[in-house]
Amino acid sequence: MPNTEKRFKKGEIICRPKEMVMSMYNILYGSVGIYFDYGTPEQVDVVTLREGDFFNVISFLESRQRNTTAVALAAWLQADRCQIFTDVDGVYDRDPRLFPDARRFRQIRYDTMLALVENGAQVLHDRSVALAARHGVTVEVRSCEEGSVGTLVVPRAESGEVTGVTRSRRGEVTRVTAIGRALPSLAAIRAAVSALETAGITVLGLEEGEQRVTLLVKRDDEDAALCAVHDALVPR
Repeated sequence: MPNTEKRFKKGEIICRPKEMVMSMYNILYGSVGIYFDYGTPEQVDVVTLREGDFFNVISFLESRQRNTTAVALAAWLQADRCQIFTDVDGVYDRDPRLFPDARRFRQIRYDTMLALVENGAQVLHDRSVALAARHGVTVEVRSCEEGSVGTLVVPRAESGEVTGVTRSRRGEVTRVTAIGRALPSLAAIRAAVSALETAGITVLGLEEGEQRVTLLVKRDDEDAALCAVHDALVPR
């Protein structure tokens, strides 16, 4: 399909869901709002896309993107709770598919959940968490298996100083990120670096941000690094 540049006026409808199958849109300038309109005065804003983002019907079929649609619908219906079913039973302090001893949270705050997904956790889409926080929707994350308990994503919840550890890859480098309300702190950085050095893992770089500390390691060391940082910072 040839590339064609199109210009749209402010407020103009670019397309509707059934019209998006044959086109892929890449935003060069400005922003685009995605929203639900049920023919009433009210509408639910799903997300605002900006320069560099792209969209079509396929972009809303990926599982984490469907989280955003579900939360938006729950907000419009003023539902007390939005249930999201995944392949894991809730939100954990590290990936339970790789670490069987990972600890599941009974509840977790919106801001902590957002920090986790923005730094590599795959259980929810960051836009769905932001939308839930904006509209006060409680999100219940659980698996489809019988006996699932799950995790509630809520406005307020008890949490430790360091909540969990995630990872994300950039080529041959992996970002191992500790998330928690006490971060960043010099004590946590020293503990994490010391744990990695003890494990024989080279620290390639260090990043700090709101509620997080990120250590850069070689991709080959990512599993051992995540385990070392977790054991050094997350209380048991």
